[in-house]
Amino acid sequence: MEESKKPPENISKHLKQAFILSLPVLIIGVIELFGIDVHDFIAVLSMIFLIFPTFYLWYYMLVDVYERINFILFLCIYAFLISGFITYFFMKKALV
Repeated sequence: MEESKKPPENISKHLKQAFILSLPVLIIGVIELFGIDVHDFIAVLSMIFLIFPTFYLWYYMLVDVYERINFILFLCIYAFLISGFITYFFMKKALV
């Protein structure tokens, strides 16, 4: 067999990862199949999978900023980010 046509040696690992990553979609699909409205559940899942990793990146970004500037400015930036997120969250709740 040619090199390009050989399957990867660790294909089971990739299939397992793909299955685990697709579990939320499968679960939501099954729940929707039974006629249960899960829009809030989808919103929570998207928050977990999208927003929390960005908090992790923001943390390292802010640590990098803190190493370059003084502590007061660092606290102001961090407070601005947190207040912006809280304001967005409550405004979104108020509009729904």
